[in-house]
Amino acid sequence: MWFDEPRIQLTFEKVMEKLIQIEPQYAL
Repeated sequence: MWFDEPRIQLTFEKVMEKLIQIEPQYAL
């Protein structure tokens, strides 16, 4: 799994944070 790469996982989390700020409906 590419999620095992900490740097990529951190970037993914940052992107999700931005998405949730823009579109709260993405918050799971």
